[in-house]
Amino acid sequence: MGRQIFRPQLLAYLALIVLFSIEALYAGGRSQAPDTPPEPTPQTQPLTPSAPLVTPAPAVPRAPDTSSGSDQTRAEEELAGIMRVLDDLILSGSPGSEVIPVYSRVRSAMNSGEIVVITRDEEIEYGPQVLRSVYFAVEEGSPGFLVVSSGFFDLTNEHPSLAFGLLVEAMGYASQYLLLGENFIRNFEHPVERYLYSMDALYLTALFTAQYLSGVYSLSPYEEYLLEGLAADNLASVSLYFRGVDLEMVYGLLEQANAVRDQILGLSVFLEQISDLVSRIDSQHQQMFPGDSGNQPTLSFEGLGDDEILRARTQYITTVTTGTYIKYGVQIINDLLTDLQAQVKADPALTSQVQRVNEDSARLYQRLVQTAHDVTVFRDFFVEDFF
Repeated sequence: MGRQIFRPQLLAYLALIVLFSIEALYAGGRSQAPDTPPEPTPQTQPLTPSAPLVTPAPAVPRAPDTSSGSDQTRAEEELAGIMRVLDDLILSGSPGSEVIPVYSRVRSAMNSGEIVVITRDEEIEYGPQVLRSVYFAVEEGSPGFLVVSSGFFDLTNEHPSLAFGLLVEAMGYASQYLLLGENFIRNFEHPVERYLYSMDALYLTALFTAQYLSGVYSLSPYEEYLLEGLAADNLASVSLYFRGVDLEMVYGLLEQANAVRDQILGLSVFLEQISDLVSRIDSQHQQMFPGDSGNQPTLSFEGLGDDEILRARTQYITTVTTGTYIKYGVQIINDLLTDLQAQVKADPALTSQVQRVNEDSARLYQRLVQTAHDVTVFRDFFVEDFF
């Protein structure tokens, strides 16, 4: 699903913002010739060490060193037993479930050796870190890997439904790799694509939990939250706190950009909507962070009153919304403008609109940097409640 703003001359202190210059975009863009690939799209720079954005997923994980031979064999046997339980669960469910084709595709690849199971010797205490106890990894020229930590097997005994769901989530990534091959690896370098893969896998997990685990196992608070988020807002709230991304903004911008490509929405109207969006985000950010001082995060939420926690939550949401536009929104707009660069170049009015969007985006980026609000503090406080 891959989706790319021009830049006038900005002040030097805004040089970090990830926007194309008009000249660079016209000279480069997306070449259609397979033997002359375009230069990689510039990626978002870290804002400052004190103002991180929550990354939705790491770069494509690489397979770690495996455990010793005997440990690997034992782990494979344990995992085989877990897979038999999952087989029975899947077979007992609805034949029309979206989970079945994904699960069947990966199970077949595991049997054929296209997906290889490897283990790493890492004990993981129960807490938010268990979400990384099993994951999919891939390297060019190699099969895909389901990487299982030794702590994952402990989790299957203590919280079996959570372990099953995490394994299915990893299989969601593996299924995308099986469908897309090497393109999966290339797409994963694109921030928006990486986020979409992440949410596709999480959606699969939520469906699996709702259709196969709920009412059969005692669910953890995290799983209950997944189900609530699936029913209430299609995982927008889960994305907000567990991915640090405003799902509705990303999906909404993608839908609008595709409408422009399909000539359902005019580019000029789209750019005007972007200007309005940036203006609203900027106004909200100013309201929550009226000055440059006093905005450092509270290091502990112990003993804070409801009003103080509500303010911290609102600051978190505001920062995530602003960061989502800077990290993902700008990329979506850049992708679209790259596709339509000839149209923009031929129309001075469109070029002027693009420059306005860039100037507004640059100011918003600078405001985000100036507040230096660390979203991970509240996020960690919120996520901990589910474990």
